[in-house]
Amino acid sequence: MQLYEANFSRLMHLAPDLGRIAQTACARVSGLPDLHLQVLERFAYTTTLLLTHELGDGQQRLLVPNSTIRVYHDARMAEAFVCALDEGSLRSGPLRSGPNRWERNRFLEHWLSYCLQRGYRFCGDGRSGGLQGPLPDLVLSGQ
Repeated sequence: MQLYEANFSRLMHLAPDLGRIAQTACARVSGLPDLHLQVLERFAYTTTLLLTHELGDGQQRLLVPNSTIRVYHDARMAEAFVCALDEGSLRSGPLRSGPNRWERNRFLEHWLSYCLQRGYRFCGDGRSGGLQGPLPDLVLSGQ
């Protein structure tokens, strides 16, 4: 459970106003790929979101890594349900237990730490550092 609590804490540092993000947000850091957040569903005690980097040269775009994350607000935990680490690689299992579950959430822990160390942050109004960024059509690798 400590891993899920740590992921929640990191996610709340990355998106401190998660409850105010209506549907999408883009975090930008100079010289690094954009980081996109899309709220997929929101309920009283949970929020499901998609987090992905946008890599590419303008002609070809890759949305990797990407992860579908369930946030449990009342329990203060965040769990990765699906992770695609590279194009064509989808790390999700039919069961939400066992090594795949641990690997997904361990990856999420490292990825969130990386994003925080690099200075990514989401604002509640969908902006980051004063920059507005639309979320691209999300056709994710591996799906």
